[in-house]
Amino acid sequence: LAAIALGYYLGARLTLNANPRKIILWFILFAGVWLISLPLCQNYILKQLITLPWYPAIILSSIFLFLIPLLLLGAIPPLVIKIIATTTTNPGYTAGMIYFLGTLGSILGAYLTAFVFIKFNLFTFFTFAGIILIGIAGLHYREILSSIYAKLIFFICLVLIVITFIVPVKKIG
Repeated sequence: LAAIALGYYLGARLTLNANPRKIILWFILFAGVWLISLPLCQNYILKQLITLPWYPAIILSSIFLFLIPLLLLGAIPPLVIKIIATTTTNPGYTAGMIYFLGTLGSILGAYLTAFVFIKFNLFTFFTFAGIILIGIAGLHYREILSSIYAKLIFFICLVLIVITFIVPVKKIG
């Protein structure tokens, strides 16, 4: 929740003088790349953290796993509200609907995680979520970069996805 709150703050600050469409797409892309790269680097980083006492190890591993994607994705609602508020006559209704849909998505995500995704390996779930985020950004890549750079970034993401499925996930400890 702290990462999402910081993301809201970051998004609010970015609405003051930035292009919200580009920022949203970059944040979605980077969060997806972060999630996909977790299975590749988790063994090294989590092995280092497991040597710590349990309380700092839990906090630091949670920060490593969740801070960046939640911060970036938390910054999106204020940016979306800025985009929509400039094109609507009722920004209060628009903001309320955005937060309504976000909360509904959180509830759905909690239940799906508890009853469906719990069967899967955590890093398989991260990879799946990363693929979805990169796919969303990929639908609008021309707004992010010129096509040659965007194609290079999405090629690198594709390589990360393939490597993630090839490299076996080992248990820590």
